[in-house]
Amino acid sequence: MLPPHPKGRGFRTVKKMKEDVFARGIKSRHASLIAIGGIVGSSFFLGTGYIFNQIGPFVFLAFILGAVITFLTMECQAELAGAEEPTHHSFVAYASTLPAQ
Repeated sequence: MLPPHPKGRGFRTVKKMKEDVFARGIKSRHASLIAIGGIVGSSFFLGTGYIFNQIGPFVFLAFILGAVITFLTMECQAELAGAEEPTHHSFVAYASTLPAQ
């Protein structure tokens, strides 16, 4: 079965699917974001290689420590999100609702 029509007009037929035209193109902001992502990614790997060359295998311990800290922060956020009613605000909104100690 063919997927439903995106505008909610029943199911698509092959004729309707041929009529749907997708615009292919990339805007300048998309190209800029792709370029920035490539620069950040390659810089991360080059920096990691440089530090690994300077320090050695202890870099993995630093990465593991960073991963544990990130994981514990995510667990704290999940605990706060489940303790109260859900909100659409950021993590800072939980700090304003908790009592000051």
